[in-house]
Amino acid sequence: MRAAVYHGARDIRIESLPVPIPGPGELLLEVRSSGICGTDALEWDRGPILTPVDEPHPVSGHGGPTILGQELGGRVLYLLPGV
Repeated sequence: MRAAVYHGARDIRIESLPVPIPGPGELLLEVRSSGICGTDALEWDRGPILTPVDEPHPVSGHGGPTILGQELGGRVLYLLPGV
């Protein structure tokens, strides 16, 4: 799959990534559109502020780079039990 991957201030790259494999209680969505909020725009312009890329996030433990965006629209490809 292709994704816009955030690496830091003014550094977003279109990259090829493996297609995720959903687990129980999950689904796989083929994203057709995604909103970018003001916080995401600020991260791109001046970040990283709230989205660390050089160290693990204090809550999620995820380290960058990462994929920004929210309010997704798309097509469900796989729907597993428990969703």
